[in-house]
Amino acid sequence: MGLGSELCSAAAAATKDYFKEKLLEGIGIEAETLEELKDVSFGSWLNSKMEEGIERFYEEEYLTRSCAVESDEFGIESETLDPEAYEAFEGGILQNAIDRAKARMPLRVINTQTGLVCDADTVEDHFKTSAEYAYLSESVDSEEGLDRSVMLEIVQTYFGFAMLSHRWGRLEPVYQDIKSCGISKLQPSPGVTKLQKFCFLAREKGFLWAWSDTCCIDKSSTAELQESIVSMFTWYRNSALTLVYLSDVVNDSEEELRRSVWFTRGWTLQELLAPKTVQFFKADWSPLSSCGLSHYNSKDCPDCVNLLADITGIQENFITRFEPGAKDVKERMSWAARRKTTKPEDISYCLLGIFDVQIPVMYGERDKAFVRLQEAIIKKTTDPSLFDWVGRPCSENSFLASSPYCFRSRQPGALVYLLQETISESCSEATEDLNRQRFDVDLYNAIKSLGPNASHPANYIAGSKLQVHGFLHAVKHVTEAEDSPVWDAEFLCKTHQYYFGMDDMPSVIVTTKLSLRTGEHHLRLLPGSYAIFRPWSDNLGDSSVKAFDEGGNHPLAQPFVGQLLRSLPGGRYRRIQTTEPVIVHPPRSHFFLDTWLHTKTIIVE
Repeated sequence: MGLGSELCSAAAAATKDYFKEKLLEGIGIEAETLEELKDVSFGSWLNSKMEEGIERFYEEEYLTRSCAVESDEFGIESETLDPEAYEAFEGGILQNAIDRAKARMPLRVINTQTGLVCDADTVEDHFKTSAEYAYLSESVDSEEGLDRSVMLEIVQTYFGFAMLSHRWGRLEPVYQDIKSCGISKLQPSPGVTKLQKFCFLAREKGFLWAWSDTCCIDKSSTAELQESIVSMFTWYRNSALTLVYLSDVVNDSEEELRRSVWFTRGWTLQELLAPKTVQFFKADWSPLSSCGLSHYNSKDCPDCVNLLADITGIQENFITRFEPGAKDVKERMSWAARRKTTKPEDISYCLLGIFDVQIPVMYGERDKAFVRLQEAIIKKTTDPSLFDWVGRPCSENSFLASSPYCFRSRQPGALVYLLQETISESCSEATEDLNRQRFDVDLYNAIKSLGPNASHPANYIAGSKLQVHGFLHAVKHVTEAEDSPVWDAEFLCKTHQYYFGMDDMPSVIVTTKLSLRTGEHHLRLLPGSYAIFRPWSDNLGDSSVKAFDEGGNHPLAQPFVGQLLRSLPGGRYRRIQTTEPVIVHPPRSHFFLDTWLHTKTIIVE
């Protein structure tokens, strides 16, 4: 947004004239001479420099200082501006601060003093009748001017809001219940009592505005529901305080906290990660002592964070400093693997903010919502852990999971550990110095330009077919383990264990509910043949020193999780469902050059 839209027209014109004069002085051209110049390129350059200087002045003056701003290129000080223009400039900044504060708020909030629900415009009107606004307006008109840091603090404090995180219960009030009469005149119910006590506590903590997902969203409006769902993570992130109400925790014991249903719900995942400041409360609305009574923010209490990490399986750094994005996909999916939502679509919608993606909200599509979530993630990342799952694939494509449950943390079986130990011993006997590996990686980078990853670096899905890049290793022979099949207590079925042999790889273990064809296989990958696929990852193309592990191994030579495929007619593939991850340990010796013989772009159905 340009500066002209932020200020009144008179202030903008005065500021622009001033910058024009200073710029011409700097390059030795008088204003009269400028009129004689007809060079279009010079005029365009002059305009661009003026806009650049104005924007720089605005940003520095608004965001960082309350005194004069010195520009390296223009040498302009705010104190030398025309007083009338500068006064209007200050008034524009005040309104801009109000607009920014409004933009950070939810669509509706509850006034904790009156109990009435308000939209952002009503909040602004309320602010402009307050003593705080009167003080700021008088400061603009005073000779001393307006201290920007004080102004921002006053505006942000006034527009600050508290949010409720909770498990929905019985008879929760909805928007239609409070839109006309507020929360004070509602008929008593467990949900109403919870809402009233939340607002009372928020007011006690100094917040004029509060938000609850039960009554601050008009769920009868499809457009508002869509906007609220995709914005909810941001609202929790912008909140000044999030109050977590644990209705099933009645004492301070750690055991009772661990059993709370709050840790099992899908929507509460983002309500834990997004807020910067969180406080926990028991069923009677007293603070939870195990979450740090001595700390205003429970995320500042090391003991509380450690306990939350142990309960949720989420690393402490994610709890205290979480940043959304399409990275560490498998780990982030695993956080929701054992969580539940009332509607099947919500297990996907509650992850939108976690991965910083957006998809249309369409209740009734059921499991297809998770397919669309994965498709949105594919567009933003090459992280191969998106395909590192076990269990049932989705109905749309065999390479995509059916739910976050497929990404749950699960330890490999004893047979896999035994194979890993054997391979690790053989690998430790082979030594190769770091310089040779760097040479091989440089060769890898040279050949990389000839491969499909150079022209098509990203995976993408079209219809029900997924195009994915990586390395395809044909299976030469398949042998079933002697003690197979065995009973799998988690999947509640018998599973088969197979040894898969390849020419260029050590044998791998595959565990599946399916009965696979054993014996020798043709290496040309005829229809019905098996292959192990390694999806492409950006770190595989990194030849810098930081890419190597402590043992001097490049990511290409490090163990990876592969996907078992069956070839289909027409050069297409289908992933075979497994109940354990397929862990592959590449050989270290002369592996990089051999790897490029298997570079492949495949189509998976």
